Amino acid sequence: MNEFTTAICKRDGNWHAQSTMMIDDTDRELSIVTMKHHDGVVRTRASVHRIVGTTRRHVLGFGIGGDFSAPMMAMRYQRVTEKTVTTQHATCLAQAESVLFQVRDHYAKQKAAAEPVEATADGDAEVTA
Repeated sequence: MNEFTTAICKRDGNWHAQSTMMIDDTDRELSIVTMKHHDGVVRTRASVHRIVGTTRRHVLGFGIGGDFSAPMMAMRYQRVTEKTVTTQHATCLAQAESVLFQVRDHYAKQKAAAEPVEATADGDAEVTA
């Protein structure tokens, strides 16, 4: 498995942790982000972006239509400190293999849905590759 690159910093007065890694031999990058949201809850989310030149693109969609995105953990703490964010982020990074499985499954389903389908003589559909 590729290794994550992690950065932890203060952004807009709140602690923010982000880990990224390229997925297999593709132009897709898995990003796991932990941060405090406006409602006071610290959330960790995994999402995939496509790297195009120097930009990162994430396509929103329903079902298998868009890029992968999934919540991992949401917790409310008395105080949100660097240690709080770092600990929650590390807990979610420990689930990286499971997330990668979900990501690969998501894009495999997209690929399968895009394959052409032709009708057979008995009226059943058949996938052609």
